[in-house]
Amino acid sequence: MSCCNSEPFSLAFLKSSTVLNDIPPEVVQVALGNTLDARLELPANTVFLNAGQIDPGLFVILDGTVELFGKDAESKEKILDFARGGDTLAVETLFTSRPLQYSARSLTPITVLHLPHSLITDWVTAYPAFARRLMSLVAERIDYLFKDMLTLRTKKATARVVCYLVCHFDKAPRTPDG
Repeated sequence: MSCCNSEPFSLAFLKSSTVLNDIPPEVVQVALGNTLDARLELPANTVFLNAGQIDPGLFVILDGTVELFGKDAESKEKILDFARGGDTLAVETLFTSRPLQYSARSLTPITVLHLPHSLITDWVTAYPAFARRLMSLVAERIDYLFKDMLTLRTKKATARVVCYLVCHFDKAPRTPDG
């Protein structure tokens, strides 16, 4: 992992993800300037989050594509989902002491912002709108997973593949069966 803190964080960089919109840009810039590994540029095929981690902080993908995966009972990797620029990772661990349930690997070169848990805690306290945005991200993830489970239980394999490749649930055209 290489860190790129020698470059100042631009306003465009800081606003590349809506998760930071409720925090004054100057507050974000100061915090990131004081965080040693805030902005990471990683090559493809780099695992940067591991299942089982407790309190990994928040990761914001600024550029590139990430694969989320887990391991089955035989320790074979199973792809769970993909994340792209603007998406967040590990938000579900911010409010509990539960370990992370997946690992994350870059599929392409990526730029990711790593915000330590202590910084997130300070911002949640100081900026209630930021706290609501984080809770909204968790709620969106739960909604996505519910729809994914519903599709798994009610659709044939071909329909699930089509939905996975094309629809991404929130953009799916409605079919007669809903």
